[in-house]
Amino acid sequence: MSIIVSMRKLLNTVVFLFVIGVTVASAQKYKSAAGVRMDGQMFGVTYSQRFFNALTAEGNLDFRNQEVKISAVGKYHKPILGKSLTLFVGGGYHLGSFKDYGSFSGLDLTLGVEHKILLIPFSVGFEINPSIHIMGSHPNWYTFQSVFSVKYVIIKDKEGYFSNSQQRQRSKTRRKRLRGRLQSKYERKDEL
Repeated sequence: MSIIVSMRKLLNTVVFLFVIGVTVASAQKYKSAAGVRMDGQMFGVTYSQRFFNALTAEGNLDFRNQEVKISAVGKYHKPILGKSLTLFVGGGYHLGSFKDYGSFSGLDLTLGVEHKILLIPFSVGFEINPSIHIMGSHPNWYTFQSVFSVKYVIIKDKEGYFSNSQQRQRSKTRRKRLRGRLQSKYERKDEL
C-alpha cells in the first residue's frame, strides 16, 4: 500500500513540474542588464543581453589582486517558480593577464540562480564558475570561484509582471472566431 502512495506522489510531482515547465513562456524578466559581481578576492563588472527566449550572452571584466580577466559566456535560463527566479547553465571563453606570469586564456563554465526583484529594476544572482586555463601561463591550470552579482535592469521585458501576452493573443483569436461563427449563423437565419 505504501508503494502505491509513494508512486502517486512521485507521479503528481512529475506532472506538476512538467506543467510548470510547459506553461512558462519566457525565462527572464529583462532583456538587458548591467552591474557588478564579486567574490572574496575579485571585483568585476558585467553586462547581460537576452537574444532568444531563454538564451543570454554575458560579458564580464574581472579584477583580482594580480589578475585581470575578460570573459564572454552564453547562458540558458530555466524558470523556477515563475519568471522572476531562474536557474541557468552556460559556458564560454576567457582571456586574461596575470602580473608575474603573463597572458592566459581558457574555457569557462557557469551554473547559478538569478532573481529579478519585483517592482524595482534590479536582479541578484549567485553562480559558480569553474575555469580551465588551456593556453598561456597561469599559476594554476584551473580556478573555481563563487560569484554574487547585482544588476540594474536597463531594458525590461515588455510583458507586465501579472500578464501573459501570448495568452491574451490566444483569447483574442478565440473571440474573433466565435464572433465569426455567430455572425454567419445569424446571417443564415436571416436568409431563411
